[in-house]
Amino acid sequence: MLNNGFVKLLIVAMLMISAGCQSLQADKLRYDFPANLQISFSEKVIEDGNKYRLSVVFSSLVGELKNIEVYFSSSPDLKVISNTAVLPLLVEGESRKARILAVKTAVPAGDMGTWVKVGIRYLPDYSAVRNRISDLAVYPDPVQRQRLLDILQRNELKKERYHQTARRFIR
Repeated sequence: MLNNGFVKLLIVAMLMISAGCQSLQADKLRYDFPANLQISFSEKVIEDGNKYRLSVVFSSLVGELKNIEVYFSSSPDLKVISNTAVLPLLVEGESRKARILAVKTAVPAGDMGTWVKVGIRYLPDYSAVRNRISDLAVYPDPVQRQRLLDILQRNELKKERYHQTARRFIR
């Protein structure tokens, strides 16, 4: 038979857990911005002696992305030879491919292994993003929609550039 004090303690604990779960569910209603850019690496990595060759494709998903800077970095055991690229414009639905050449160094890979990372900085199409957020079918909650529109307006006034990265582990 259970102790009466233990039962009360168990009920209080269950109520607290239940209240915590309800507050977690409320956070699920928080909207995110629509994705502006998609980055994907090629499945195939070509290893040629002390070199790796691979490619990355990036696409505009919302409007015209402007002043696009594409740069690369890597784990310590690699040195990326590919240069930073600058593109003036990428229209919605358009894709570009960048080829990456990385050379092995004498330095060990590190805890995360061998990888190459691409970073892309760009000026988003604020008007196109605003139109997407204003779609009531996709963003029905007026409070959350307005929160995103307010953030977007602040970013637009500052002419904030957006930044996105993707990493490809080689081994």
